[in-house]
Amino acid sequence: MSIKIVPVILAGGTGSRIWPLSKKNNPKQFLKIFHSKSLFQLTLEKIIYLQKKNNKIINNPIVVTNEEYRFFCKNQLREYSLDSQIILEPEPKNTAISIALAAKLCHEKYENSILIVMPSDHIIKNKNIMFNTISKILKNIIKHPNSLGLIGIKPSFPSTEYGYMETSKIENNLFEVLNFFEKPNLANAKKYISNNYLWNSGLFVFNNNTYLDFILSDNFFNNNLNLCWEKKSLDLNFYRPNHKFFNMLNKISFDNYFVEKLIDLNIPVYASILDCEWNDLGSWESIEKHVNSSKNNLFNIKSNNNFILSDQKTIMVGVNGVIVCQDKDFLFIADKRSIAKHSKLINELSKKKSKELEPNNQVHRPWGFYEILDKHSNFLTKKITLYAKSRLSYQKHNFRSEHWVVIFGSIKVIINDELFTLKSNQSIDIPKNSKHRMINDSNKIAIVIEIQSGSVLSEDDVIRFDDDYSRA
Repeated sequence: MSIKIVPVILAGGTGSRIWPLSKKNNPKQFLKIFHSKSLFQLTLEKIIYLQKKNNKIINNPIVVTNEEYRFFCKNQLREYSLDSQIILEPEPKNTAISIALAAKLCHEKYENSILIVMPSDHIIKNKNIMFNTISKILKNIIKHPNSLGLIGIKPSFPSTEYGYMETSKIENNLFEVLNFFEKPNLANAKKYISNNYLWNSGLFVFNNNTYLDFILSDNFFNNNLNLCWEKKSLDLNFYRPNHKFFNMLNKISFDNYFVEKLIDLNIPVYASILDCEWNDLGSWESIEKHVNSSKNNLFNIKSNNNFILSDQKTIMVGVNGVIVCQDKDFLFIADKRSIAKHSKLINELSKKKSKELEPNNQVHRPWGFYEILDKHSNFLTKKITLYAKSRLSYQKHNFRSEHWVVIFGSIKVIINDELFTLKSNQSIDIPKNSKHRMINDSNKIAIVIEIQSGSVLSEDDVIRFDDDYSRA
């Protein structure tokens, strides 16, 4: 029986520990801060590398993410011409459910499959070492189908942020996992710095049926999982589990629900060590290590050991050991020594349902994105970035007129079935109640300034007549 190996990318997190760099509606995995690439795209590049090494059995990935991030995924996948099935969770429910949904999709498509579950927010510096490590675990899973494989990391310091596993060596870079330990206190973390303890990287390899068979023993989880999947909807390549039955499932991590129970169930767990630079980008300390600071706009006077992320010119005078993160929504300043308290701030804001976690001026759509430059009671100015080979819906507005100015590239405009072509520095008026559409059929992005004027300036004032993305 042929085996399909299916990478599963978990891309639904909000990255709250590095707020305000990462926000709920613009999370860290999609931020292009790594040489104009996002962590999600770096993960895609890892999968493409695996496929080049063994393109016969490694499939395109399944992405599990939040409904709010569907256009991030779709557009960044398109940059790599990588076709993928995308499962959209209606709300965050942690990784046990995310991976279960991916397992259900694989069960539908393939009689026999092995999942490689990869977080979307990890830095792995050496792709070849990654390939060799995953290959080692894959061969062992094929040999022992009813088992679980993990990628482990040699601890380089006594971290209280990672889970640990105790191991016993079997052969070259293959270990049996004897026990799991949740994120420890510092005293225990210091005890775990030895040859037989590894960090749990969160990268798992296992036969799809191993997890589904385990779920069968949990009637409540299994029944609601089946119902939310059976009653799913399919829109383009977006799979939407049924919201009602999805809501019935409890939040729990894959580690707590499944992984840590396997040893007591006599299900073998194996690990291989990823012997290269790795980081999960879950803290400001790790962000500082991997993201270039804003040195071009920074003027230092007797200031040291500062990390600055800002598009604004920043002057530091006699300041040491601080983090400064500035965008269009926030100015965030923290003492590096007190940054551990940052999570408490986020928790407090979350408890109060504060909107401080959410603002972001960039709104993503399937055709591109826009930024609101200025807004008043009767006019609004947007900067629209339209991706190559994309177009907006054919629509009209009852309460506003629009004026479009092309500042980069070229577009075609349809107004009441009449076609116009606009190049850079050309403009056109869109009268109220006229049907219209913006089209970019070139191979480059187009950038347009849109000025709205009217009594209602809202996304609700959109009546669509034709849409490539099946929106109402």
